[in-house]
Amino acid sequence: MNRRKIVFLLLFLIGNMVFIAPVGAAGDGCTLRASFSIGDQRFSAGEVIDADQEDGSLICLIGALYHALNWFLYILIIGVGLMILYGSFLIVVSAGNPDRVAQGKRIIVFAVIGLVVGLLVRVIPSIVIYFSGVN
Repeated sequence: MNRRKIVFLLLFLIGNMVFIAPVGAAGDGCTLRASFSIGDQRFSAGEVIDADQEDGSLICLIGALYHALNWFLYILIIGVGLMILYGSFLIVVSAGNPDRVAQGKRIIVFAVIGLVVGLLVRVIPSIVIYFSGVN
């Protein structure tokens, strides 16, 4: 199986697991899968939100977004850990080859940059809450 098919398959599976499953019953309401707060209101995981209540569908959407971002963060942390291990391995087995040492350092630097960008993604639900006008 070539590389593109594997990447597509992984993205498809992760997308189904993270994005489609949490919003399956959005028409009737939802069960929150992540804890969060909007203004003074606090919502906890497992809480059932009725779609007819005020801002019910928005609360379900934000809950699904938090759930998806939590999964993204878990996968990101695993990926960054593996990339740091791989970069470290390249440095250790470089046998003094400056190209391999530089490649290992570059992998570690890009892994850390990816982690920082991924942690900034945690701000997205706050931005959605702010621009939606929900207090």
